[in-house]
Amino acid sequence: MKSKNNIIFCDCCFRLRYHSTGYFVPAGKTAEDRAFAKRFPHVDSFYQWQLQKLKNDFNSESLVTMDRQQPIFSDQEETLILTSKASENKKMSSGSVSLYPDRLEYFDSHQKISFRFPLKNIYEVDCIGPQRLQFTDARDQIVYESINRKPRSAYKYIETIKQIKSQQKPN
Repeated sequence: MKSKNNIIFCDCCFRLRYHSTGYFVPAGKTAEDRAFAKRFPHVDSFYQWQLQKLKNDFNSESLVTMDRQQPIFSDQEETLILTSKASENKKMSSGSVSLYPDRLEYFDSHQKISFRFPLKNIYEVDCIGPQRLQFTDARDQIVYESINRKPRSAYKYIETIKQIKSQQKPN
């Protein structure tokens, strides 16, 4: 699965538009688009199907053979924020976010820098509001927020990270 802005899609012609109400609508005017929107009318119907698909696609055998340089999916116009209880939040990056088989990576296209978070060090990954993904980095216990003003699924990151981590061997 891939996403671009508020459309989720794959190479098999599957396409849905994610609406801010939490419902899916056809991504286009084709019969296939309408059929997918009928099969998956809301997020939960897709969520249940997706959980099963993630278990099949990201099992321990497949993870070993995955290309570590090829993102599973990515989104543009993503802002990475370092959160703080005692002071003001700090913007770290503005650009793209990509999930790889072993890491979550933010690339700031203006500063030409990357922030890499190995999946083994990510915990407490949650969706805390519209378009907000939050996670903690175990290396320094810092909490980060990933924000996108455009509709995109934070849950695709959460559930894929959870599934990949469930297949990792403990240290």
